[in-house]
Amino acid sequence: MNAGRRLASRAALLLSLASASARADTIPIEILDRGSTRILPDGRIGEWRRFTELIGLDARAQVVSGVERWVGDADAAVGFALARDDQYLYIAAEVRDDQIVRTREHRATDDALVVSLGVRAGARTVGFDIALLPGIPGSFAGAVQFRGARSGNVAGARVVEENLQGGGGFTIEAQIPWTSLPELRANLASLRGRVAYHDSDSAGRPAIESVLATGPGDGRNYEQLPPARGSTVSTATDLITQFRQAQNLVTSEPFLDRSGNIAGDAQLERVVMFPRYCVVAGPGIAGGSRYAYFEHPIRTSDELAEVALRDVTGDSRLDVIIRARVATNNMTREILYVYAAVSGADQLERVFAHELTRSAGGHRTVNRATYEQGPRIRVTFGSNEGFTEQNFPRVQETGVLLPMLPWGQHRSVAYRWMDGLNRFDIDGTEPNPQRGGAQVTTQSGPENTAGGTPGATVAVVPSDLNGVLALFRQRARLAPDARPDFQAEGNVAEDRQPEVVHVYGRTLIVAGRAFMSGRSYYSVELPEGFTVLGVDLADVTNDGQMEALVRARRPVTAQVRGQQLEVVKDYLLVYSFDPAHRGRVFAAEVARRMGSEGVVNEVRGIARGRGDGLTIAPGRPLGWTEQSYPFRDMPAQGFAPLLLPWATRAPVQYRWNGQTLAP
Repeated sequence: MNAGRRLASRAALLLSLASASARADTIPIEILDRGSTRILPDGRIGEWRRFTELIGLDARAQVVSGVERWVGDADAAVGFALARDDQYLYIAAEVRDDQIVRTREHRATDDALVVSLGVRAGARTVGFDIALLPGIPGSFAGAVQFRGARSGNVAGARVVEENLQGGGGFTIEAQIPWTSLPELRANLASLRGRVAYHDSDSAGRPAIESVLATGPGDGRNYEQLPPARGSTVSTATDLITQFRQAQNLVTSEPFLDRSGNIAGDAQLERVVMFPRYCVVAGPGIAGGSRYAYFEHPIRTSDELAEVALRDVTGDSRLDVIIRARVATNNMTREILYVYAAVSGADQLERVFAHELTRSAGGHRTVNRATYEQGPRIRVTFGSNEGFTEQNFPRVQETGVLLPMLPWGQHRSVAYRWMDGLNRFDIDGTEPNPQRGGAQVTTQSGPENTAGGTPGATVAVVPSDLNGVLALFRQRARLAPDARPDFQAEGNVAEDRQPEVVHVYGRTLIVAGRAFMSGRSYYSVELPEGFTVLGVDLADVTNDGQMEALVRARRPVTAQVRGQQLEVVKDYLLVYSFDPAHRGRVFAAEVARRMGSEGVVNEVRGIARGRGDGLTIAPGRPLGWTEQSYPFRDMPAQGFAPLLLPWATRAPVQYRWNGQTLAP
C-alpha cells in the first residue's frame, strides 16, 4: 500500500496526503503560496486543506536512520506541509507517535520535526536547520529552534501544538518571520530542502532511535539536499494575468495557487483556481504559449469543502480534485469532482463526479471517498440520520452518481480508471450487509448504480453460504437456479477456511462460510468486452492465500495494412482478495491471433498451492515472423505487453512487490 495512503486512512487525519504513482525514497517538498487562505497558528490545521495536502512520511524506505528500531507507521508517522506569504514561513504537521518524548528543556533527544532549507545567495550557499519541538498544552510551550551551524530559538517564531483526540500523537503549527531567515525569501528559485521526524521512544533513556526523512542532506550540506519546489512557475505569470483579465477576475482571490506536474513532463505548471474557473499555465501547456482552463461549480469560498492536486488516474500527472457544497431547493449536497488532462495537457475535463453528502429537512446521509492503488476511487457508505427510503429526495443531477444509501444494494463501490476509455468504471463492490441477515423488504424506486437498485424480498441466514450466493443471484437478476460459468474453491482471504470463487458472465464473485462473517460477498466486474475462458487459483503473491487467475478474451477491430480486420486478444487477469489490496493486481496480454496467424505466450507456475509469482515465456509464433508481424501498438496502461518471440528470448518473471506483480 502506498505510504501516503496508509496515513490517510486513519480516521483522525484532517487532510488527505499527497501521493505519487511511484513512491521513491526522495520526496520533493514545496513551499506553497497560501494565497487568500488565512493561517492562524493554533495547532488546528484544518484550514490548510483549502490550498494544499499533507505529504506523508510513514514508509520503511523513508527511514534514513535507525531502520531496525522503526517497527511501522504505528511507531512514528508524519504528514506535513509548508506555506508562505510576504511576511512568514508556515509549517504544519500531524504526528502519529506511540511514545511522545517532550521535555520543558526541549532537549536534543526530544521528538522533533526538523526542516532543512538551503538556497544559493550569490556565490555562496546558505542553509537553515529548523526544529519544531512540541510542548504539552496547558503545561509548557513548544519551541522553534535552530540546529546545526546555528543554535538557539528562532527570533519571532510562534509554535502551537494540540494533542490528537484519543492520544497517540499531536498536530503542530509554526509561524516563522522571513526576517529570521533573511537569505531564504529572496532566493526561493534555488531552494533545496528536506523534512525529517526525529523519533525518541523512551523518556528514561533519551536518544533519537529513528529518523524518517524526505531525502538526504541538511542545512550545512546544500548540494546533498534534494531540489525543492519553492517558487511558482514564472513563465506562467503573464498568462495567468491574461486569463484573469479575459474572465473579469482581476479582483477575485484564488482558492488555490500552486505548482504541479500537470503535463507529465519534468517541468512544473502553475495551477490557479478562481471562482467558476481553474486555469493551468506553464512550459508543458502548448509549449508555454497559452493557458488551459475549465469551468467548475464553485462560486464562493463557502461552497468549497476541499481542493487538491493528486494523481488519481495513474498517469503520473496531477489531477484537480474538488469537493463542492451545492445548495438547491432546500437541500445541500457535497459532491466530489475529478478533472484530468485525458486528451492532452492542453485540455482538462471532468472525468468523475460522485455525491458524498446530502442534507435536507434536518436529515443527513454521508459517504466517504478514498484513493487506492489501481488507480481506483472507492466510495463507502458512512452514516445516515433521518432519511428513509420513503422520504429521501429523489433528485439526481445528470452525470453525478448518487451516494450509497442504507437501503441500497452496495456498502462500497470501487471505480477504476480505464485508460483508453478515459473514464472510471465500476471495478468492485461490497454488498450492503443491512440487506442481508434478517429479512429485508424493499419497495420499487428509481435505479441508482451507486446507491443500489431496489429488489425483491430476500432472507439470508448468517453464515449460510447458499443464502449468500442466492442473495448475489437475486441482486444480479439471475435465475434462482443459475449455475456459474466457472468455479473454483480455495483459501483466498481471511482465515484458513476455503472460499468459493464463481464467474457469471463478466462478474467474479467470492463468498465463504467465514468470508465477511459468512453474511456477504465480494464481486468485481471484468472490463467491458471481455469473455472469460477459465479461472484458476494460485498463491502468486506469496502470502499464504491464493489469488484468482482469470483467462479472458477480447475481440477487437484493428487497422492492419490499410484494412479493418478482426483481431482476437487473450489476457491473464489476476485478482487479490486481501483487504489491503483487493481487486486486480496484475494484467497481461498473453495471446494475439488474426486468422491462422498468431503469437501465444506460455504462462507457467500457476499450479494450485503456494507459489512465488508468475513466469510468462514468449512461446513460438504461429505463422508470423519479425518481418511480417503487422502490429506496432503499445500496451494499454496497467497491462503487461504481449511478449514477441523475436524480441524477447528469455521468459519474464513477475514477483509481488507489495502492491502489484512487477517484472
